[in-house]
Amino acid sequence: KIYLRVLIPLFLIFITYLSHGPLIFAQFNFDDYPLVIENPYLGSWQGLLPLLKTGRPMRALSLWLDYQIWGLDARGFHLTNLLFHIACVVLVYYLMRAIFKERRIALISALLFSAHPANTEAIAGVAHRKELLCLFFLLLSYLCFLKEKKRYLWIGLSIIFYFSALLSKQVALSFPFLILFSAIILEKPYPVLNSPLGKKRIAWELSPYFAIPVIAFIFSFSDFKLFARFQSADLASYKHLQIIATQLSCFPTYLRLVFFPAHLKLDYYVPEVENFFELRTFLGVLSFLASIGLLLWLVKIKSGFGFAWGWFILNLLPVMNWVPANFYIAERYLYIPLVGICLLITLSLERAGRILSFYLERRWILLGLLFLANFLLIFFVFSSHMVLFKDEIWFGIKPISAWSDNSPLVAGLFSALLVSLILLVYLFFSTKAKIAWFWDMFLSIFLIVLGYTLAVGLVNRLDYGFWALPRPDLEFLYQRYHNWLIEQGAKDSVHFTYTLPHKTNFALYTYVILFTFFGQGLLLFLYNRYAIRLARFTPRTFLSWVLSCAFFVLMSTQSYLRIQDWGWEVNLWRATVRENPHSFLGFNNLGRTYVNQRKYPEAINCFIIAHSLEPFRIEPVVNLGNTMLKLGKTEEAEHYFRWVLKMNPFIYPVRVNLGNIMLTRKEYHSAIEQYLEALRIKPDSFEASYNLAVCFFELGDLARTYLYLQRTLSIAPNHEPAKLLLKNLNQLQPSRQ
Repeated sequence: KIYLRVLIPLFLIFITYLSHGPLIFAQFNFDDYPLVIENPYLGSWQGLLPLLKTGRPMRALSLWLDYQIWGLDARGFHLTNLLFHIACVVLVYYLMRAIFKERRIALISALLFSAHPANTEAIAGVAHRKELLCLFFLLLSYLCFLKEKKRYLWIGLSIIFYFSALLSKQVALSFPFLILFSAIILEKPYPVLNSPLGKKRIAWELSPYFAIPVIAFIFSFSDFKLFARFQSADLASYKHLQIIATQLSCFPTYLRLVFFPAHLKLDYYVPEVENFFELRTFLGVLSFLASIGLLLWLVKIKSGFGFAWGWFILNLLPVMNWVPANFYIAERYLYIPLVGICLLITLSLERAGRILSFYLERRWILLGLLFLANFLLIFFVFSSHMVLFKDEIWFGIKPISAWSDNSPLVAGLFSALLVSLILLVYLFFSTKAKIAWFWDMFLSIFLIVLGYTLAVGLVNRLDYGFWALPRPDLEFLYQRYHNWLIEQGAKDSVHFTYTLPHKTNFALYTYVILFTFFGQGLLLFLYNRYAIRLARFTPRTFLSWVLSCAFFVLMSTQSYLRIQDWGWEVNLWRATVRENPHSFLGFNNLGRTYVNQRKYPEAINCFIIAHSLEPFRIEPVVNLGNTMLKLGKTEEAEHYFRWVLKMNPFIYPVRVNLGNIMLTRKEYHSAIEQYLEALRIKPDSFEASYNLAVCFFELGDLARTYLYLQRTLSIAPNHEPAKLLLKNLNQLQPSRQ
């Protein structure tokens, strides 16, 4: 139907935004700092060419464009990431529609992909936009390759998009193998195979796809120096076979992440293995070989499952450290392979629906499944919203009950049970008598309002001992939110204004009603309406629809909660150390976040834990010294800085900070020694040059003072303290003028 060509993409856009909407209010995190905030090339046209030469040109270009539009406002960068993810979801739908010729399979695959929790890292990390860009261009290239009319025009466009994908990330190397693989398994999207010269024609058309990366490697393009540019420092001290053994031991973890995406984290603890005979490695090799064997069997029987599993395997292989260049486990590596997993789940649900279609002809089984699905959907939604907004609704009020931690889940459980029972009774009678659609929609919205009201009242009863609806201080919450926006918004950005939520109770209530009650009620109405229609006309597809919606809501709820962690840096690192108590990265960065919040005791504790996890890493010791310096404890800071210099004497910031401590104590000769060492490490340091000038000025050595002041101004011509000191020096020596 023609109207579905418009409604389905719009529905996918809306539902993807609903799952990841809070992302546009997120901060910069982790890898975003060196790539965006500390990147000197983003601010001008002159920096564009050097930026493109640093690697991953498509990502670099997109970040440069973002900076020109948004400045350093993190919300603009996250909005771009969200738009690319939405585009990938829509393109997944069109690709699966083109390959399998079934709208339902394409829609369910795209829905599951849009909400899979393992995608969160790639979507929420601005630095990881390369994953989004790579998949975006790969999908465009694949769709162009499938076109038959004006074949060579579309092939040319496909090659351009493929090259763009390679410039986004090198894992796009697997694309021609994927096309060749799918041409062997599937016949629907490749009618050319029916002709006598079909296979030769596809081989000829694929030749440019194989040639482009080979040419790029021969001419040493920056992104294709596989053995040099991207080798991880953590892998440099290990033998190649040891790296492969450790990587294969992680393969079961990847399988768990795609099929059971629970306990997700930013930093995974992966102990090194010595050989292939350890139990973890043996199980990893066994699961890897079993996956390859399953793929070969699916290829032999030419099943659509083979295309889905092949997409996963072929796109995961490039990041498995056959050439040491990656972390052992990172969720962002799964962004492209997850398209195949979501298709695999969809095909499995379709097959289950066909096998069980005989039993689904009984009315009580259909209603029972609908009740169970509605209960799960409503429970996930209610409980997740209660967990998210509990601190906002009852802000500043201490609970008096031991139920406090679990009250949102209990309230969501009982309210979902009541709403599902009411809905079951209504569906029982509506299947007998035809009821107008607007009554269905009205009831769905009413039940959502009733469920939230009951859930909030029940939380109040469990935590505070009486039934009542809370009355949050909306004006105070607005002011707190407004102050947060002003603090986090970039000073040089004029593209966003701080307007939501509006400073009126009426507007805030309207916002909640429209986006929570009406939106969720509408989705509940559409879900049940379509499910009843399937039950009447095509029972074999009823089960796949019901189960896929349950999977989708479960995934989107977890993604929504995880976006909250990625949105604020302290939440991200708290979640990291909660899920992985061995995370050196998590504790060290959580400590740095606490320092920014001026929570110094908590920061010191985190740095000490990080040091205990990896005693030979200098970062936590440096951070301990900097924290002590902020607290004014110069003796403790000096102790930590000298400790760092024993481990590595070439740390420039430590030399400067140690010199500053000596300078405040008026130990000028010791300070000069540290600043000279700092200049040897970093000759263009205007800070060390100016501090040397100050030391020599205090010692009365005016000649050297003048020398280092001139050096400072040659590096930083607008350095005001140096200009002022030079002016004072000239007044002391009029003859020098």
